[in-house]
Order: sequence, then structure tokens, then C-alpha cells
Amino acid sequence: MPNSASHQTEQKSIFDYIRSQKWMLGVRSDSSLFFYTAKTDGYRKHIGPDWSGCFAESMLVPIDDRTVRVINLEQAKRFHAVSEGKVTKDPNLLSEHVDRSDRLYEQMTAAGARLVETIGRDDREKATVIFKELIDLYREAGAEFVLIFSLGLKLSERADPKPEARLSLQRHDVWRNSVAFKEESLGDNLYRFFKYILRGRTDLKPTELLGFLTVNEAISWLEGRMTDRLMTETVRDRSEHGYVFLDLKEKSETVLDGNDPTTKEIITYFTTQAHESDSQENKAELSGQVAYGTSGSVTGEIIVVKSKADLDRIGNRADDKIMVAEQTTPHYIPYLGRVRAIVTDEGGLTCHAAIVAREMKKPCVVGTRIATRVLRNGDLVEILLKSGIIRIIERAEDRPKN
Repeated sequence: MPNSASHQTEQKSIFDYIRSQKWMLGVRSDSSLFFYTAKTDGYRKHIGPDWSGCFAESMLVPIDDRTVRVINLEQAKRFHAVSEGKVTKDPNLLSEHVDRSDRLYEQMTAAGARLVETIGRDDREKATVIFKELIDLYREAGAEFVLIFSLGLKLSERADPKPEARLSLQRHDVWRNSVAFKEESLGDNLYRFFKYILRGRTDLKPTELLGFLTVNEAISWLEGRMTDRLMTETVRDRSEHGYVFLDLKEKSETVLDGNDPTTKEIITYFTTQAHESDSQENKAELSGQVAYGTSGSVTGEIIVVKSKADLDRIGNRADDKIMVAEQTTPHYIPYLGRVRAIVTDEGGLTCHAAIVAREMKKPCVVGTRIATRVLRNGDLVEILLKSGIIRIIERAEDRPKN
């Protein structure tokens, strides 16, 4: 029973373990439990023991109005250290993993086309088989993604890289600029599949299923091991009350109910950490890592873009301004060519914003963590390109109106 003494003891043990580790809180929201668990499945299944067994323990935790990824910091450091040793010895290793990722996405594209065609023929059994094939490919692609990220990060940190290293980094940058579109295409196909499968069974929307069901729960439901009623209740309960997802090495992947006392303790614990790390919000400056621009400064007016949907609304209002975003994707490129500088909450030297900034020669500071929450539309700021410090010169409300 959920309220049994053994259950409470197990939950307390989990919370005690969580408090004993060092964790890194993410910046961006991870809104799809389905996609996130497909990736963590991939880490477990496809990252071998020569990379310390898997990437790192992680969680999804609701903090304020976001579902935030939390990663075991020490395990992540050990993982990146292994990557550094491997890519230093053989820079071509990065290109090999990029090639592998490209092949996986080519297979997913072909499987996606077959899935759409099968849905058109109203063949549920065959469509379900192809869906599971797609998920297996995506699990493996998820493992490749984290390997490429880690290898690329470590190779980019090397001073004066050799020609083969520079070539591998160029391959990495091309891949990084294309993978978001590939993921979107996969998402569109899975949306079509769930819309088709849900028809006549429940009034849930595909986005609700993708948001609040793990990949393994979805497969259990498709295979008849989870009833329509239980699946619907699970999705609605998590949507209404929240959840914490745990991917811990010594345990199977677990989703904790939002009403569980331990879940509430975990949420409070990380919410407190997040608020403490955001204490810079009332200061007149913040800082990050300079991705492009090594000296001097750039001054300009801020425009904040928190999502891809915001791009459709800003039109040419970003021209000659300093764009602030959680992260950028290829959808931002037409706008980034016209801005004065780029600032992001997340990312490092191999993130999309950093790559584009170097290509376009745009001043860029990444990894500020809090820029989208500190800076507001119309603020006037100065970016110091040697230190990565962003100084607020004048708040929007204090500036003279034209």
C-alpha cells in the first residue's frame, strides 16, 4: 500500500540519498516526460561501461512554474573527464559519433514516413510496431546526443586544436544546427501517432500523454498491460498534482506522486536551492561565459525571447538589440543575424547560440542561468566581453519615453 511503513522508509531513504549528493539545477523546462524518459532509457542501454556506465543520475523536479532537470554534478564531471581523455587521444571520435547520430536520424526519418503511411491505411497493429521501432532508434540517438555533447565540449576547450580536431568541431557545429529540426520532425510523427491511437479511447490530447506519461508506461498501455482508465487517471493526476521523476543508478526509473510527502520534501529542497541561486536577481549585474568577443564592450537595449513562439510576435523589433533567451535553436537564426549581441541562460561553448555567434561574429555570453528572469524588455545594458559581466545601466521603466 502507498502509505505503508515500508513505503515511507524507502521514500525517506531516497530523500536522504538526494540530500547527500551535489546536484546541478537546469535552466530550461523539460515539458515532456515521455521524451525525457526515452533519453534516460537510452543512456542506460547504450552508454557502455567505458563511460562509467551511464551519463549521470538525474531528476525532473517542478520548481515554481517549470519542470526542471536536475543532474548529479559529481557524476557528470566524471563522465566529462572520461570524454576528455578519449577525445584528446582521438579527435576523430567526435566525428564518428556525429556520423552515428546522422544515420540514426536517417533511419528515424524513414520509419516516420512509414508510420504516417500506415496510419493513413488505418493499420493500428502495424503502426504500433513502427512506433516502437522509432522509440528504440530515439533511445540510441539520445545516448549519442549526450556523448556528442560531452566530446564536443571537451574538444572545444582545447587550446590551438590540431587540424583533425578543428574538422571534428566543424562537423559537430553542422550537426548541432540541424538536430533540433530532426527532433521536431520526430515529435510531429509521434503526435500524429498518439492522436490516431487515442481516437475513441479517451478524450486526452496527444500533448498531455507526451507531457505526463513515461515512454515505458506508454508502451505498457499500447501493449494492453495498462488500461485506458489507468493511463488516463495517471496523466490527469500528474497534470493536476505534479510529479518528481527519478533516474538513480541503483534503482529502476521512478515517478513519485505529487501528493506524496517525500515528493513535497524534494520539491521544497530544490526550490529553496533555486531561489538561493537566483539571489543575483536584485543586483545590477550578472555574468556568464563569453562565447564570442574577447575585448571591449557592447551596449544596447534588451529584448527577451523566452520561446520559439515569441519569435513570430517580435518581427523586426529585435533588430540592433541584445537578444536574451533561455537557449537558441535554428529557428532563431534569421533574427540572430540582425541583433547586436546574444545572451542566454544556459549553454557552454558548444551550445547552439555559441556556434551561431562565432559564425556570425556576434558578441555572445552564455550560461548566465538567470538572464531571462533578471533582464526585461527595454533595459539598457553593457556587456563586458573580457569577463562576461552584464551590467544593467538603466531599467526600462527609468528610461525616458520617446
